[in-house]
Amino acid sequence: MAANSCWAFGAARHPHPRLFGAVSAALCASSFRVESLGSQGLANVAWAYAKVGHADAALFGSLEKAAALHLLELLQHAQQLSNTLWAFAALGHRAPALFGAVADAATAADGSGERLLTSLSPQAVANLAWAYSTAGHRADALHDALSALAVRRLPSSRAADLPFLLSAFSLSAHRPAPQLFEAAAPLVAAGLAGGRYSPPQVASLALAFAAADRATPALLEALADAAAHQAGAFRLDAFATLSWSFAVA
Repeated sequence: MAANSCWAFGAARHPHPRLFGAVSAALCASSFRVESLGSQGLANVAWAYAKVGHADAALFGSLEKAAALHLLELLQHAQQLSNTLWAFAALGHRAPALFGAVADAATAADGSGERLLTSLSPQAVANLAWAYSTAGHRADALHDALSALAVRRLPSSRAADLPFLLSAFSLSAHRPAPQLFEAAAPLVAAGLAGGRYSPPQVASLALAFAAADRATPALLEALADAAAHQAGAFRLDAFATLSWSFAVA
């Protein structure tokens, strides 16, 4: 019940400090309560707290221990797994043992790693890449495997999936993904020409390509044209991001 209530408030992005504080207190009163959530429940709770930005070190410490106990179950449910790691990274909760165990499992050479990776949705791929980069947890083999998977799936990707996907990979300064950005550039250009991106998405794409040092003159021209067509709809923060991206590209 607590997990479902948190999920509902998280999905609505409605921060309710009293509710989230009460749930934390109830769950942390006994380690059994957190462990009994199961993989779905702990993923829902972690995701909800991250969505509303409610950081709780004690609760996330308990969730980290529960995730280790339910790791095999999490590994069988890719969306729960990616949501959990995304939430930990989003709230700045370091969990190196958990991140390391997931990276090892996802790159296992016995075939189980490949099965896990292929079960990931485009959103889950982006979530994992973002989580590892944001948490500062270096996992080169996993990063390369996620990048290669993203490249293979680009032809079937929706335009709406690309801004967050590319932003996630652009954050990894120590491990660039040039093949992904090179393969994605013509798809992004086509989406820009077709007016498929909102001003925040245009700014996000510009930042991702600039950060990855993959902003070609042709792509910059497409980004500039798209921004010019929607200039009146740009908020100051999106305009600042776009301007900075062009300055460093």
